[in-house]
Amino acid sequence: MKMLRHFGLIGYPLSHSQSAKYFSEKFEREGILDTEFNLYPLEKIEDILDLREKIAGLRGSMSRFLARRQS
Repeated sequence: MKMLRHFGLIGYPLSHSQSAKYFSEKFEREGILDTEFNLYPLEKIEDILDLREKIAGLRGSMSRFLARRQS
């Protein structure tokens, strides 16, 4: 059995994000198996290290930290 691949959006706040719905539907529609997309609300970038340890298979993420710092 393949390991589940985790993708997601990190940052804070994420309550407005439609990313999880969009990517979940895209993965299903395109037959991309063993993959899920979640929101990971982290207030501090330093918390990403804990997140990577907790979630095996975390493959990629898009970050709102950079966007917030540039505004």
